[in-house]
Amino acid sequence: MGASRRAAQFGLGGAVAVLLLCLSILIAGDIDTGTGNALEGTRALNFHLRDLDNHLVSLSDLRGKVVSVYFGGDTDTPQVQPQVAALQKTYGDDSRVKVLAVYNDDLKNADTRKAATSEHVATLADPTSEVSKLYKVGQTPTLFVIDQEGIIRLRHAIDSPKGDVLDSCHHTIDSLLAVKTTSASLAQGVLSNVK
Repeated sequence: MGASRRAAQFGLGGAVAVLLLCLSILIAGDIDTGTGNALEGTRALNFHLRDLDNHLVSLSDLRGKVVSVYFGGDTDTPQVQPQVAALQKTYGDDSRVKVLAVYNDDLKNADTRKAATSEHVATLADPTSEVSKLYKVGQTPTLFVIDQEGIIRLRHAIDSPKGDVLDSCHHTIDSLLAVKTTSASLAQGVLSNVK
Protein backbone atom coordinates (compact mmCIF):
# COMPACT_ATOMS: atom_id res chain seq x y z
CA MET A 1 0.00 0.00 0.00
CA GLY A 2 2.93 2.34 0.76
CA ALA A 3 4.26 2.00 -2.80
CA SER A 4 0.96 2.97 -4.39
CA ARG A 5 0.65 5.96 -2.08
CA ARG A 6 4.15 7.14 -3.12
CA ALA A 7 3.22 6.62 -6.79
CA ALA A 8 0.04 8.65 -6.30
CA GLN A 9 2.02 11.43 -4.56
CA PHE A 10 4.65 11.40 -7.31
CA GLY A 11 1.90 11.46 -9.92
CA LEU A 12 0.32 14.48 -8.27
CA GLY A 13 3.71 16.20 -7.91
CA GLY A 14 4.56 15.43 -11.52
CA ALA A 15 1.19 16.76 -12.67
CA VAL A 16 1.73 19.97 -10.71
CA ALA A 17 5.20 20.36 -12.26
CA VAL A 18 3.81 19.88 -15.76
CA LEU A 19 1.00 22.32 -15.03
CA LEU A 20 3.47 24.95 -13.79
CA LEU A 21 5.65 24.41 -16.86
CA CYS A 22 2.66 24.84 -19.20
CA LEU A 23 1.54 27.93 -17.31
CA SER A 24 4.98 29.51 -17.57
CA ILE A 25 5.07 28.81 -21.32
CA LEU A 26 1.64 30.40 -21.76
CA ILE A 27 2.66 33.45 -19.75
CA ALA A 28 5.95 33.81 -21.61
CA GLY A 29 4.11 33.58 -24.92
CA ASP A 30 1.88 36.49 -23.94
CA ILE A 31 4.62 38.79 -22.70
CA ASP A 32 5.61 40.33 -26.01
CA THR A 33 2.82 42.12 -27.81
CA GLY A 34 5.15 43.91 -30.22
CA THR A 35 4.92 47.12 -28.22
CA GLY A 36 5.99 45.87 -24.79
CA ASN A 37 9.43 45.63 -23.31
CA ALA A 38 9.73 41.84 -23.09
CA LEU A 39 13.28 41.84 -24.42
CA GLU A 40 14.72 44.35 -21.96
CA GLY A 41 17.47 42.73 -19.92
CA THR A 42 18.20 40.04 -22.51
CA ARG A 43 21.19 39.72 -24.81
CA ALA A 44 20.69 41.50 -28.13
CA LEU A 45 20.69 39.12 -31.07
CA ASN A 46 23.51 39.73 -33.52
CA PHE A 47 22.71 40.79 -37.05
CA HIS A 48 24.54 41.61 -40.27
CA LEU A 49 22.87 44.15 -42.57
CA ARG A 50 23.99 46.35 -45.47
CA ASP A 51 24.12 50.13 -45.16
CA LEU A 52 23.41 52.74 -47.84
CA ASP A 53 26.96 52.34 -49.22
CA ASN A 54 26.57 48.54 -49.34
CA HIS A 55 28.94 48.01 -46.39
CA LEU A 56 28.12 45.15 -44.04
CA VAL A 57 27.30 46.33 -40.52
CA SER A 58 27.29 43.82 -37.67
CA LEU A 59 25.98 44.47 -34.18
CA SER A 60 28.80 42.38 -32.72
CA ASP A 61 31.34 44.75 -34.29
CA LEU A 62 29.87 47.55 -32.16
CA ARG A 63 30.48 45.76 -28.84
CA GLY A 64 31.85 48.18 -26.27
CA LYS A 65 29.60 50.98 -27.56
CA VAL A 66 26.10 51.96 -26.54
CA VAL A 67 23.97 51.27 -29.62
CA SER A 68 20.58 52.77 -30.38
CA VAL A 69 18.71 50.78 -33.03
CA TYR A 70 15.59 52.23 -34.62
CA PHE A 71 13.38 49.76 -36.48
CA GLY A 72 11.30 51.80 -38.91
CA GLY A 73 9.44 49.03 -40.66
CA ASP A 74 8.17 49.43 -44.20
CA THR A 75 8.16 53.01 -45.34
CA ASP A 76 7.87 54.89 -48.58
CA THR A 77 9.22 58.05 -47.01
CA PRO A 78 13.00 57.97 -46.78
CA GLN A 79 13.48 60.39 -43.91
CA VAL A 80 14.61 59.33 -40.47
CA GLN A 81 12.22 59.80 -37.55
CA PRO A 82 12.85 63.08 -35.69
CA GLN A 83 13.67 61.12 -32.52
CA VAL A 84 16.44 59.22 -34.30
CA ALA A 85 17.81 62.42 -35.84
CA ALA A 86 17.81 64.03 -32.38
CA LEU A 87 19.74 61.08 -30.92
CA GLN A 88 22.29 61.33 -33.73
CA LYS A 89 22.60 65.08 -33.17
CA THR A 90 23.21 64.57 -29.44
CA TYR A 91 25.56 61.56 -29.63
CA GLY A 92 26.92 61.72 -33.18
CA ASP A 93 30.32 63.02 -32.09
CA ASP A 94 30.60 60.59 -29.17
CA SER A 95 32.66 57.57 -30.23
CA ARG A 96 31.08 55.56 -27.40
CA VAL A 97 27.61 55.68 -29.05
CA LYS A 98 26.32 54.42 -32.40
CA VAL A 99 22.87 55.23 -33.80
CA LEU A 100 21.41 52.83 -36.40
CA ALA A 101 18.17 52.93 -38.38
CA VAL A 102 16.85 49.66 -39.85
CA TYR A 103 14.23 49.65 -42.61
CA ASN A 104 12.37 46.68 -44.08
CA ASP A 105 13.26 47.36 -47.66
CA ASP A 106 16.14 46.77 -50.01
CA LEU A 107 17.07 50.47 -50.02
CA LYS A 108 16.57 50.61 -53.77
CA ASN A 109 15.94 54.30 -53.16
CA ALA A 110 19.29 54.58 -51.34
CA ASP A 111 20.18 57.88 -53.03
CA THR A 112 16.91 59.42 -51.86
CA ARG A 113 17.50 58.06 -48.38
CA LYS A 114 21.08 59.42 -48.33
CA ALA A 115 19.82 62.87 -49.20
CA ALA A 116 17.15 62.68 -46.51
CA THR A 117 19.48 61.46 -43.76
CA SER A 118 21.62 64.55 -43.42
CA GLU A 119 22.06 63.60 -39.77
CA HIS A 120 24.39 60.80 -40.96
CA VAL A 121 22.44 58.08 -39.22
CA ALA A 122 23.75 54.66 -40.27
CA THR A 123 20.79 53.41 -42.31
CA LEU A 124 20.54 49.64 -42.82
CA ALA A 125 18.43 47.44 -45.10
CA ASP A 126 16.44 44.49 -43.74
CA PRO A 127 14.65 43.48 -46.98
CA THR A 128 13.34 40.16 -45.63
CA SER A 129 12.35 41.70 -42.26
CA GLU A 130 14.36 38.91 -40.64
CA VAL A 131 16.06 41.16 -38.07
CA SER A 132 12.82 42.98 -37.27
CA LYS A 133 11.20 39.59 -36.62
CA LEU A 134 14.11 38.52 -34.39
CA TYR A 135 13.59 41.66 -32.32
CA LYS A 136 9.82 41.09 -32.32
CA VAL A 137 9.08 44.45 -33.88
CA GLY A 138 5.63 44.62 -35.40
CA GLN A 139 4.18 47.43 -37.46
CA THR A 140 5.04 50.07 -34.87
CA PRO A 141 8.41 51.80 -35.27
CA THR A 142 10.48 50.90 -32.21
CA LEU A 143 13.74 52.11 -30.66
CA PHE A 144 16.15 49.89 -28.72
CA VAL A 145 19.13 50.88 -26.60
CA ILE A 146 21.77 48.17 -26.23
CA ASP A 147 24.53 48.51 -23.65
CA GLN A 148 28.27 48.05 -24.09
CA GLU A 149 28.01 44.34 -23.25
CA GLY A 150 25.23 43.66 -25.76
CA ILE A 151 22.28 43.66 -23.33
CA ILE A 152 19.02 45.36 -24.35
CA ARG A 153 18.39 48.10 -21.79
CA LEU A 154 15.43 49.83 -23.45
CA ARG A 155 12.73 48.87 -25.92
CA HIS A 156 10.34 51.69 -26.67
CA ALA A 157 7.68 51.89 -29.36
CA ILE A 158 7.59 55.34 -30.94
CA ASP A 159 3.88 55.77 -30.19
CA SER A 160 3.97 54.05 -26.79
CA PRO A 161 1.92 55.52 -23.95
CA LYS A 162 4.74 54.77 -21.50
CA GLY A 163 6.35 58.18 -22.00
CA ASP A 164 8.44 60.17 -24.40
CA VAL A 165 10.73 57.92 -26.41
CA LEU A 166 13.46 60.54 -26.74
CA ASP A 167 13.59 61.24 -22.99
CA SER A 168 13.71 57.50 -22.29
CA CYS A 169 16.55 56.98 -24.78
CA HIS A 170 18.57 59.94 -23.51
CA HIS A 171 18.16 58.81 -19.91
CA THR A 172 19.17 55.22 -20.72
CA ILE A 173 22.16 56.18 -22.89
CA ASP A 174 23.41 58.79 -20.40
CA SER A 175 23.09 56.28 -17.54
CA LEU A 176 25.04 53.64 -19.47
CA LEU A 177 27.78 56.11 -20.38
CA ALA A 178 28.01 57.32 -16.77
CA VAL A 179 28.32 53.77 -15.42
CA LYS A 180 31.06 52.91 -17.90
CA THR A 181 32.89 56.17 -17.17
CA THR A 182 32.61 55.64 -13.41
CA SER A 183 33.89 52.07 -13.74
CA ALA A 184 36.84 53.24 -15.84
CA SER A 185 37.62 56.03 -13.36
CA LEU A 186 37.53 53.59 -10.44
CA ALA A 187 39.83 51.17 -12.25
CA GLN A 188 42.21 54.03 -13.09
CA GLY A 189 42.24 55.12 -9.44
CA VAL A 190 42.99 51.60 -8.23
CA LEU A 191 45.81 51.21 -10.73
CA SER A 192 47.35 54.57 -9.81
CA ASN A 193 47.29 53.61 -6.11
CA VAL A 194 49.12 50.37 -6.88
CA LYS A 195 52.20 52.23 -8.18
